[in-house]
Amino acid sequence: MQWLSEIFDMPLFPHLYMIPIVFVAGVMTGMQIKKIDESEEELLPPKPTILED
Repeated sequence: MQWLSEIFDMPLFPHLYMIPIVFVAGVMTGMQIKKIDESEEELLPPKPTILED
């Protein structure tokens, strides 16, 4: 159990668990932004069709 307390006392320990948390939070934020963009795009009027001559 001594080695466990030494690990938790290390100054780098908070960084080791924050890396995955930041990654997961970034993915969740990106998915939320994408969902908001898609819902706003549905509210826009339809795009005009471009006729090629």
